Amino acid sequence: MTEIKYTAKFIEGEGIPQVGEYYYVTHGKGEGWDSIEEPSRRSEDIPGHIDDSIYSNTRKIRRMLCSNEPIKIGDKYIAIDGIEYVANSKYFKLDSDLKVVGEISNDAYWVKNGMEFDEDSFFPIHIHDIETEVPIYQDKSGNIVETPIYIIKGIDGNFK
Repeated sequence: MTEIKYTAKFIEGEGIPQVGEYYYVTHGKGEGWDSIEEPSRRSEDIPGHIDDSIYSNTRKIRRMLCSNEPIKIGDKYIAIDGIEYVANSKYFKLDSDLKVVGEISNDAYWVKNGMEFDEDSFFPIHIHDIETEVPIYQDKSGNIVETPIYIIKGIDGNFK
């Protein structure tokens, strides 16, 4: 049996990035991933607002936790083209396809694309239904989400 491996995979998201979100940028120094730490100075008078013109040529990204586990019908996966799909009855797995486990918390700023993780270095933000003991996935504000958000263990041993 193949050992299960967990990997960070960055894929393109939708919309203009907001404070705390990550985006892909190309500029004179090269290209790479970055995050928006605070609102633009030109929009200081509107708390939390991002000046859309600054980020209009950027691509928002989603930082996904993926695994090499078998993909079944209904599972989300990321193909070699970097796009997220849902497996259907016509799906045929390629070695490069990765099963989506969930999204990586934006607070885990040290996570790089392609970084690998041990099974004990992450866990989802969730609560349990009292009657069924089924996990209910949440974001850090307590809102229920469809795709689990995972906090990741940093080099200091803390999960973010």
